[in-house]
Amino acid sequence: MMIKRLGQYIAEKDISYYLFENSIKASRGSISKAVKNNKSIGSNVIENILITYVDLNPVWLLTGKGKMLLSGENLEEIESNPLTKVSLNDFDKIEIIDYIYDNVTEFKSYKSFQKLTKLLFADKEMGEVRKEIEQLKEQVSKLAKE
Repeated sequence: MMIKRLGQYIAEKDISYYLFENSIKASRGSISKAVKNNKSIGSNVIENILITYVDLNPVWLLTGKGKMLLSGENLEEIESNPLTKVSLNDFDKIEIIDYIYDNVTEFKSYKSFQKLTKLLFADKEMGEVRKEIEQLKEQVSKLAKE
């Protein structure tokens, strides 16, 4: 099925679904959900994919015949049009948080994510400690006045 082949292509390119969806201006999660649930995608999405990823063989994508990647003359075109990276500044904070929440299982395996969560929890604990210190200061102040 075409959507499974698209998933194979994304894996071959070693890019995230998130980056792939943004590069073709598809809604967040639309491609990843379609691949995971074996659902179809619209012709306009397929057109955007083929325009953006010129190394993808459209015959292979649609029929499974031939090779996944085009070669020869197309390689020069691919090399001169590298994939544009997406900046986090292009998204609002809620979108970023939603994305992390939706993919937290995958993120848990990343060392940088593990360090970040430790820092966040440490910061939360420090906030609680600061609050407790303030409460103790108030109690000391009250006792000193008595």
